[in-house]
Amino acid sequence: MFGLGRAPCVPYCNCVGEVAGGEFRRTLYKKNSVGSLGGSGSPGSPRPMSHDLEDDEDGSPKPMRRGRGHTISDMNPASRKLQVRAAVAARKISNQQKENKGGISPSFVFLQLYYHGNLGSGPERPLLVPQAPEMQRALRVLDLIQPQETHKIGVLYIAPGQTNEQQILSNTCGSLRYMHFLQGLGSVLELSEVVQEEIFLGGLDVKGIDGSLVYIWHDDVMQVVFHVATLMPTRESDPKCNGKKRHIGNDYVTIVYNESGHPYNINTIKGQFNHTVVEVVPQGEDHSTNSVGVLCKPELSDFVGGNAEARLVSDTNLPILVRQLALHADLASMIWESLKRPPKTPYASNWLERLRKIRKIRQMVLKCDDRPQEQETSGSSFDFTDMIEQDKTGDKDKGRSGGSFHQFLS
Repeated sequence: MFGLGRAPCVPYCNCVGEVAGGEFRRTLYKKNSVGSLGGSGSPGSPRPMSHDLEDDEDGSPKPMRRGRGHTISDMNPASRKLQVRAAVAARKISNQQKENKGGISPSFVFLQLYYHGNLGSGPERPLLVPQAPEMQRALRVLDLIQPQETHKIGVLYIAPGQTNEQQILSNTCGSLRYMHFLQGLGSVLELSEVVQEEIFLGGLDVKGIDGSLVYIWHDDVMQVVFHVATLMPTRESDPKCNGKKRHIGNDYVTIVYNESGHPYNINTIKGQFNHTVVEVVPQGEDHSTNSVGVLCKPELSDFVGGNAEARLVSDTNLPILVRQLALHADLASMIWESLKRPPKTPYASNWLERLRKIRKIRQMVLKCDDRPQEQETSGSSFDFTDMIEQDKTGDKDKGRSGGSFHQFLS
């Protein structure tokens, strides 16, 4: 008899009995940990419960079944599939929420500014661009002008002993130091995955004609693409490498990594637009230094510092210096070309070029308008509400006298 009112811990153990007469019998023993309760036997000794498990009709023992609470539901393959699908769906929803950033619709902002008179009055009021073909072409040209500054720069590698154009353009690889230099110029992208509306490629084809990789560098206001000759394919059908020269020959600036052992001649790669060459000459493997010089046409020597003494730069700082020299030389070349060719308008940033194009389109709209300009500036207004609704529906009815929001010029 127990005074605490709690049942004692009585462990059980299963013992395998003897096989006698072809019958398999199992005896369940109970081990009394607190001594015998009125029976003979020493404390702690096993004591048979004097009953055997009943056998089935065929002589085999009944299975020992566990309670339902001991089963593990996660082992069910169907439940695992459902959990995996739920996790995938949750990740998709999370990614969509990250991509869908909140903000104000430009159409809503335009309506508020227009009807409250904040866009100016008279000639400063917005004009509705007609659906004439010439106007649509002008808008497409405006969309082609990048909102950032864009530069394209060629990159050549000259192996030891190479001197002529065909040998240089035929290279498909370079030395180890040359490869490290390329990695410092910019980031590598897959041409097939590049969105051309967002990244400036300088005419490179994204379908594999000009290779599969491209080096890009950019910051907040500038995009630079490097036309690397060793990344472009060398085809047997084009032994003179005109496909590579089509890009590098039209770049104002070319970076030449010269390991030939001979000074580079700026006229080696024949072209009309090769104005400046930034030459890199590795000095020695032990010193890890490079000689950097600038070669240019005589007309540009005052702008880019051509024919100056070469600089000694380490391998670590080489890509940064060469890229900066190439960008300055390319900007100087574009300014010089704009003053040389008609209409001899000084080169400005892409922002100013877009503004010039917008003003030109505005003048075209005023000339095409049948109403006199005085009536246009007298305070009459247009109802742009239907245009905003059309823009929200994805411009389904483009044939109507309307257009999307990008047609409004301020």
